[in-house]
This record gives sequence, structure tokens and C-alpha cells, in this order.
Amino acid sequence: ARGGALNNPEVLEAEVARLLRDPRSASLVENMAAEWMDFRAASARILDPVVFPEFNDNVRSDFLSETRNLFAAVFQEEQPLTSLLTPGYTYLNGRLAALYGIPAVTGDEFRRVNLTGNSQRNGGLLTHGSFLMMNAKTREPSPTNRGNWVLDRVLCSAPPPPPPGVENASGGGSGASLTARQQMEVHARNPACAGCHTTMDPVGFGLENLDPLGRWRNVDGKGLAIDAHTALPTGEAFATPNQLQEVLGKTDKFHLCMSKIVANYAFGRELAADDQCTVNKVTAEAHKKGFSLRAIITEIIKSKNFRSRKAGA
Repeated sequence: ARGGALNNPEVLEAEVARLLRDPRSASLVENMAAEWMDFRAASARILDPVVFPEFNDNVRSDFLSETRNLFAAVFQEEQPLTSLLTPGYTYLNGRLAALYGIPAVTGDEFRRVNLTGNSQRNGGLLTHGSFLMMNAKTREPSPTNRGNWVLDRVLCSAPPPPPPGVENASGGGSGASLTARQQMEVHARNPACAGCHTTMDPVGFGLENLDPLGRWRNVDGKGLAIDAHTALPTGEAFATPNQLQEVLGKTDKFHLCMSKIVANYAFGRELAADDQCTVNKVTAEAHKKGFSLRAIITEIIKSKNFRSRKAGA
């Protein structure tokens, strides 16, 4: 630094690689994942103990461990960030495997479990109990909360808040005879609500087979059959959490969003309009290197926006 060698892109890139190889870089991934997934909120999440007697602090801890382990593996193995949605494996101990209904896993230690060919879960983040628990109501799943989180945190396309005077209700109609999907479809007929719900709800409908604890279900809490067939406003159809995650991982919005999330963390501030060109360039360059987290971090650190700051007034 004193000699100015870090202004040489090759030297800078070599130093970034050296630092990321250091075991202490694990804290970077842990902190970034915790901020993105909002582990603080997940740590305080409460579910109704009558409806979910299986849920306790040990299970909550297992949920967070599963997600932390996935992030660590994707980083350490330099997998593309699409692996957060379609890894084909997850990390389980005996207690969490039993909750999910996955056989042949015993003991308290977490280990990598191959889920290739599993039609109910591919190990992606949207099948993790950490995500599902955090975006549930106390007694039932919330398609709207799930969809809103995905739009905000996975596609960086958060819908605006509901307009004044519009109640953020769970739906309409005679609730006892309607599934959550049918209730939300009634609710979305309100013109003031339709603009947001037509983008949020389809994502949540595709996850309806998973309850707030990540257990597979074919009927909801009322005993009504679940229909998870749906499509994004852009036309991509899906009917399972696995299919939804495959669709999301192929979108340009996902790739740009991942670059934005890392850049936001790296800059230590909200991104401004003049950061967009940097995000676009980072995304394009990282793609050439496999779109791993390491590649994104490297391209961000090489950027002028990271290495410079505006002068004060």
C-alpha cells in the first residue's frame, strides 16, 4: 500500500485471492449471509406452540446451521451463486432430517446430504426452515410474505408498500371453505391490491407444499388440497419449490441482485444510481469466472467505486 502497488490490478487481485484463502474469510461469508437472510429476525421468530409443538430453540438453531453450512460450501468450493437455489444437497443432523422426513441421517452433527432426484426439495434456500419459518404467520404459512421476500432479497424487485387505506389482509371470501391461494386470489381482485399481489403471490403459491417448518404437505391446515401450479408474470411456469428455484436462478434479475447485495455489503452503504454501471460490469465479469461469490467480491474490490470515495463538501 505504501508503495502504491495496490494500484496495479494484478497485484490487487492477487492480494484479494490471498485474503479470501485465509480461513478467517469465513466470517465475511457468515456476516454477509446473516445480513442478507436476516438471521437476527429469524432468531426471534415465534410460532404458535399449539400448532407447531415440534418447534423449539434447538430446531431454530438447526434451521440457521443448515443455511450457514450451505453458504460456506458455496463460497469455499467456488460454486456459482445459483447453487444457493439449486445445490442438490443440504446439511442436516438427525433431528432436522427427521423433521423434513429425510431418512438415514442420525446424530447431532451436521453432515452433507445428497438430495439429487428428490422431487420435494433440492436443498435450495427456499426449502430451508430458516426462510420458511421467518416468512410465516404464527399459525400458518404466508404466500404473500414468502413472495415479497423473494422479490426483495432474491430479485431486488421489492414491491411498494400497500397504499393507504388498504388493509394487508390474508384474503377475502368465506375463509373456512377457501385455501390460502383462493383467499389471496379474492383479495387480489381489489384493483388497489392487484398490482403488488400479482407479482408477489405466484412465488408464494409455488411454495405452498412446504409448511413453516419445511415439512412437505399435500393439504393445508384446513384439510383442503394444495394447488401449487402457477407462473411468474413473465410467463415461466412451475409447480414445486424445486422448479421455482430453477426458474429464479436463470433470470438476469437474480444475477444482478446477487451482485447488488455483495456490493451493498462491500460499500457499507445503500447503492446509489451511479453504482449501477459498476454492478452491471461486476456481473458481466464475474460471469466469465463462473459467477462465484469469490469472483463477485474480486470484481467489486477492483472497481473504482470500491477503491474511491467522494470528497466531502
